[in-house]
Amino acid sequence: MTSVGWLFALVAICATSPSLAETEPSSPLASVEARAGMGATLGGGQGSSAMVRSPLTLSALIDWAVRTDPWVSAYAGMVAEVGDRGGAGAVGGVRVKPDLGPIRFAAGATLIVAPYTLVGPSASFAVCGRNGATGYCLEGEATLFVEGSDLPDGQVATQLQLLVGVYVDVL
Repeated sequence: MTSVGWLFALVAICATSPSLAETEPSSPLASVEARAGMGATLGGGQGSSAMVRSPLTLSALIDWAVRTDPWVSAYAGMVAEVGDRGGAGAVGGVRVKPDLGPIRFAAGATLIVAPYTLVGPSASFAVCGRNGATGYCLEGEATLFVEGSDLPDGQVATQLQLLVGVYVDVL
């Protein structure tokens, strides 16, 4: 099975889990999260555009609460692009969980620094499930790369991804 097939199989398993509808009365003060995602990258400018499969993205994050009503947390971590080509960098931003439910919104930035550079803002929407101190999230994320050595002059690239994340509460 291809990596895309495995990703969709994992999404299907998570989406049919009965714990998705359950909500916890509180969220953790801090958690660590591992994510994997794939999707499409759209680029264009000067009258032309192209769509290609995005690289497999792996990330490791730490998320900590900065406010509890409404729930707001900050996240930061490392990201790697693997597959046909590789890249490494960092991500960071803020997340909001309205009503402490399973829905999560995020806004942040992605910075790829090696062996090429890319930087841009990102936004995402996730549905999360919990089972005690562990949980998972199914997340749709859009990143608009606006600057970097991997972009032709005057062009931007939009990366749309479906991510699966697993987290563990640490506080």
